[in-house]
Amino acid sequence: MSNKQFVVAIEIGSSKIVGAVAEKTPTGVLNVRNLEREDVKNCVRYGCVQNITTTHACVSRIITRLSSGVDGEIKSVFVGVGGRSVHSVMNEVNRPLNPAQPVTADDVKRAESAAGEAIISGYETVDVEPRSYAIDKQVVTEAPVGYTGSQINVKVNLIVAKTALKLNLERAIKDNNNVVVRKYVVTPLAMGKQILTTAERTLGCMLVDIGAETTTVAIFKSDSLYYLATLPIGSRNISLDIAKGLSVLEEDAERVKKTLNNPLDMSAESVVIDGINSNEAVQYISARVGELVANIVKQINDSGLTAQDVKSIVLVGGGAQMNGLAHTLEEASKVKVRLGEQPQSINFLNHSHNRSEYIELFSIIATGADLLGDSESCIEQETFNEAGNFNWGESEPETKPTEESNPEPAPKPEPKSSSWVRKLKDSINNLLSENDSDQ
Repeated sequence: MSNKQFVVAIEIGSSKIVGAVAEKTPTGVLNVRNLEREDVKNCVRYGCVQNITTTHACVSRIITRLSSGVDGEIKSVFVGVGGRSVHSVMNEVNRPLNPAQPVTADDVKRAESAAGEAIISGYETVDVEPRSYAIDKQVVTEAPVGYTGSQINVKVNLIVAKTALKLNLERAIKDNNNVVVRKYVVTPLAMGKQILTTAERTLGCMLVDIGAETTTVAIFKSDSLYYLATLPIGSRNISLDIAKGLSVLEEDAERVKKTLNNPLDMSAESVVIDGINSNEAVQYISARVGELVANIVKQINDSGLTAQDVKSIVLVGGGAQMNGLAHTLEEASKVKVRLGEQPQSINFLNHSHNRSEYIELFSIIATGADLLGDSESCIEQETFNEAGNFNWGESEPETKPTEESNPEPAPKPEPKSSSWVRKLKDSINNLLSENDSDQ
């Protein structure tokens, strides 16, 4: 059986559903073998599945097309979790310790588990991320294994979402091409670990993912997730403002927004694009971007941090590519802003797949690769047996007869010479019989 490892991921967004297959090499490089996409509109709103039937059909087609591009059968996938209701809730516990014994990994694990058991009414906990530790009120930067003290304090971030978000996501994937979900991956958390550098996460960094209908803000500090919130505003709101204000189709408004070299420059010379005056469109774009930027900056204070605690901002997502947006955010926040890049472990065999709007998907792929065991794969590969037939996965061992079964001995093959003689005798006998019959 082949020992190749494959990672398969699905990301369901408000404007598109995408899936990809990557082969994990022994060195950890992920070669993207295939990517499939289905554009959607209004069946996924604010990152939450609304039309389960349509979403299920889109996922099914993606899985079918992904399967046709690999030598095997997709058995499991990693699925991204994001959406308007996804946010973090801090919880902490204090547990007594035996001061005569050093802290063990089990002590830390039990404290983390206790902190993660908190129930948030109306929400489901999707993941639990450790935030900080303290021994006898002395804060330490990592799990305090080997320390001594009488009490351990553990703070965690519960990543929670409305129950319906996770439930509808499960319904959209369930019974789909016999594929099971290997793990639900919190998308902003995956991006933070795969895109940000260790220095950025340690010193203080805000990751901003601007999607079609939502903008997710994740703040990292001391190499841990500190704060996570999802804003119900995205790049589609800009197009809708233009469409409504100028009485044009949303598709035309979207095209104008993407065509303008600097859609935030109020002093630029006016041009007409598809019958739309660019200066009029810029007024709507600037107003909505101003609101979006103000809400992003506000998250720093909402997290309990100050502007001095955030040393950098990293922008990702399709909406982040708008010309002038990064500069506008940098001016408003007084913090250095850069555009995020694909995870370093990703290698594109087809460079058309290397697009900024897929950065969420490839972060899920990279996280899935980290979670796979050495011999695990999302794809069960085809193999050939000695007879030239296909086997799926591991072949069954050959059963050998036991002494108790007393099998009948197989007849010995007749020598070629005796078989030829027998055929000759039969032919002569037939000939003699025919002569007798004629007489």
